[in-house]
Amino acid sequence: MSTKEQFEQLDRTTVGSSNELIGRLAERIVQASGTGARPHTLVIGPYGSGKTHALKLAQHRALRSFQTTEQILLAWVDENTLGIGSYADLLVEIIRSTGISIIQERAVELRAEADTSGLERLFLDQCQGRMALLVVEQLDEIFKRIGVEGQSALRGLVESQKSILLFASARHLFPGVANRDYPWYGSFDVERVAELTELEAEELVKKLAPQFAPQKSKLAGFAARKIWIHHQMLGGSPRVWQLFAAELKGKTDLDFTWAFMRVVDRLTPYYTQRLQQLSPAEQRLLVELRPNKLKSTPYRVTDLAKAAGMSVSSAASLLGRLARSGWVRAQKDPNGDRRASWYTLADQALAAWIAMVYWNSRPHKTPAGLRAAAEDQH
Repeated sequence: MSTKEQFEQLDRTTVGSSNELIGRLAERIVQASGTGARPHTLVIGPYGSGKTHALKLAQHRALRSFQTTEQILLAWVDENTLGIGSYADLLVEIIRSTGISIIQERAVELRAEADTSGLERLFLDQCQGRMALLVVEQLDEIFKRIGVEGQSALRGLVESQKSILLFASARHLFPGVANRDYPWYGSFDVERVAELTELEAEELVKKLAPQFAPQKSKLAGFAARKIWIHHQMLGGSPRVWQLFAAELKGKTDLDFTWAFMRVVDRLTPYYTQRLQQLSPAEQRLLVELRPNKLKSTPYRVTDLAKAAGMSVSSAASLLGRLARSGWVRAQKDPNGDRRASWYTLADQALAAWIAMVYWNSRPHKTPAGLRAAAEDQH
């Protein structure tokens, strides 16, 4: 399958408000290439929310016309890029992403000479009057690696030349763009990726699993009811629903419970790795946010502090940090004490994972036991 066909397939499986976001981003790119405006944009959303999907389709739609393609040089630093520890490393990866071998070799030489100005000129020379669309995924991690000095250098390059439009993604707002003490404060238009609603999740599953064709009314109705139930347990992450549809695709028995369990199991490496990056105290607070019937349940700070074996002030401080980094959500009780905060896990699929994998495996339970726990929700 060609790259064009891959993009067209992605376009066909896009549902819900993602289409509106992609349309805005694509229009921003097209207008910037023609007017000289540089609306740098940061797309915010948790893992699996569709940030890369939105950015890829936006550039694909923007570059559909020959005229726009001729006006834009695309440089993409994706989330799997390794070895970036400085501003010079970032420039080398930007140059590499343009795909010109002889230029890449020169970039490596300039890095060895610690010539960042030469690297900047090498990249700008490739533009040849075109606008450079620079896409950087996981900008929060990249900014952390290159430090404030590197962030300032990148800002200087982008602002002094006026030929670079920066599109980026991150899981949440972070100090490098949200704190006025940092070089890029206030420089981005922020777009947030919305979760799928129940209807949008149903639409995506039907597109990816053809046996839920609309003409099969009984089957479609059965699938819709099951998807609504599982949406309450898994939330609206597009990545999760792609995994869910993949487990059902081509199957004849339509075992939704098994698909749910398989999705949770496939998320285990990701959640385990991310949780291990937190402190033990933060981990305890998250696992004590015990979902009720696989659904995220609000807890008061005092209750969480007691369950996690720490002071209320320590728990409140840690929960504030977890909220800022997108792990939990704080809310107020509309019918109770407005001064008290209640917390839930921000990621509903994580809540299901904790319920199914973490708590149900202590003591170890058989797969049949886990299946019974899941079926109990239906």
